[in-house]
Amino acid sequence: MYLRKLSANRSGFHTIKFKDGLNFIVGKRENPEEKDLKNTYNGVGKSLAIELIHFCLGSKKIDVFEENLEGWIFTLEFEIDSEEYIVSRNCSEQNNVILNGKKISVGKYTKLLLEKVFGFEEDNKIKYLTFRSLISRFIRRSKSSYTKYDKYQDKETDYAKLLNNAYLLGLDIDLIETKMILKKSIDELEKNKKIVEKDPILKEYFIGNDDLDFEIIDLKEEVKELEKKAREFKVAENYREIQQEADRLSYHIRELKNKGTLIENSIRKIEKSLSLKPEIELDMILEMYGEARLLFEDKVKKTLSEVTEFHNKLLLSRNERLERQKKSFEKEKEEIQERIIEKGNELDKKMKYLGGYGALEEYNALHDKLSSLRNNLEKVMDYKNLLETYDDRSAQAKIDIEQQKLETSKYLKEHKEMLEDIMGTFRSYSKAFYKNKASGLDIKINDGLNQIRFEINAKITGDSSDGISEVCIFCFDMTLLKLKNHNVNFIFHDSRLFSNMDPRQRLSLLKIVKQEAKDEKIQYITSINEDMISTIRDVTNEEEYLYYKKLIDMNTILTLTDKSDEDKLLGMTIDLPYDK
Repeated sequence: MYLRKLSANRSGFHTIKFKDGLNFIVGKRENPEEKDLKNTYNGVGKSLAIELIHFCLGSKKIDVFEENLEGWIFTLEFEIDSEEYIVSRNCSEQNNVILNGKKISVGKYTKLLLEKVFGFEEDNKIKYLTFRSLISRFIRRSKSSYTKYDKYQDKETDYAKLLNNAYLLGLDIDLIETKMILKKSIDELEKNKKIVEKDPILKEYFIGNDDLDFEIIDLKEEVKELEKKAREFKVAENYREIQQEADRLSYHIRELKNKGTLIENSIRKIEKSLSLKPEIELDMILEMYGEARLLFEDKVKKTLSEVTEFHNKLLLSRNERLERQKKSFEKEKEEIQERIIEKGNELDKKMKYLGGYGALEEYNALHDKLSSLRNNLEKVMDYKNLLETYDDRSAQAKIDIEQQKLETSKYLKEHKEMLEDIMGTFRSYSKAFYKNKASGLDIKINDGLNQIRFEINAKITGDSSDGISEVCIFCFDMTLLKLKNHNVNFIFHDSRLFSNMDPRQRLSLLKIVKQEAKDEKIQYITSINEDMISTIRDVTNEEEYLYYKKLIDMNTILTLTDKSDEDKLLGMTIDLPYDK
């Protein structure tokens, strides 16, 4: 893929025509003596050119374009495998593009580019590996993408970063994806397990608030006990009838006992009455009145004698009657006792029968309770099995990760030459900058319990110093380009890359891209400020300086200045805060 031309539907826009080899977009200042270089070079449109390339290559909607560039249409011409493409995108209608005269959605457009540029067919989709994520490796877009060699997109996850970089380096991305899937499954299992363990409703539904293992033991014991009762339970079809007869017998026996108690009380009262001696003798009466010195005439005595005799006859008659009553009560008491014994024996038989059998309702109630307990036990066991399943699957996934680690180790050993080629490519660039600094691009297994399969580390000793991190960025980008695991033939760098480089590093970079453009037939496109060119004079002789200055001049495809609005990329001054 080569870039050919960037244009717009407004005459004030400065069309950019890209050429094979080196391409420089130079920012100049009207007043060369101006010391505030930051204010001088910002705002002319060098970085905006990169944003517009991304816009034409299917970036997400750019709101500031819609708000500030209403009606503007930008067109990018590019080439893939000698086939020319022309795409136009309207700032006021960003959901679609016009590709070779046909209107299609941005989504379909980027899918087409993913296939044409990176070899992915429609049915070979891998999440996080998209045309937009991959092309960003060749056109660093934002300020933050110039802070670290492997940082290209804001908010890109470590996994997505590894996946995209590994693909362009030629590593097996299936190994990367497999570990990610395994780790995600572990995370999902552990997450779900915690939800189950902590969810009060779910826990209450299964086991209430008791300890799980204790609950299972208790339920098993209860079930076992009830199962035994159910086996031994004998159902009497006439159980209720017999129970009612037994209840009637019990009631009758209680009545007989009560009646017997009343008869016993009556007998005691008769016996008490019989024990009294109420007879009255005449001599006793006379003696009593004699002591009182009262004398009765013979006529009176006779009368008293008759009264006494009559009274004693009455008493005798009373005693005879009480004796008869007593005998009658005793006989009735005896009959009641016999009836109590008879009814008691009958009740004992029925109670013995009832003790060996149960009612159908009781049997059904027993089975209902047994069914309920079995159901509770099943739910608790399901709950426990669910937790154990989470643990088993998590353990298996961890085993699978370890197994995959062995496969990855084997893969790296079998592809030692490829790794050496990657390392050698990176070192060839870094050594062009620093002959005496250790450097390399190391690829190792990440054996942590995470989603990252490989550790890809590009390093130049001392890269915490100003400029060295930018050199590492350049070397890494050139490595991705040169390995050719794609169909991209250009790199577009912003002037931000050079901001912390010293003159020697800038000169080394020019030498590298000059040679690579010639040998590899690539496009190296960059925006650069004129002061960055002039600093080369400090590290070269006059002849060499003039050579490289001429090289830049010959390959400058656009010059932008702060002289007037017309000299800026859009042909006007406008605030477009697209990179925040």
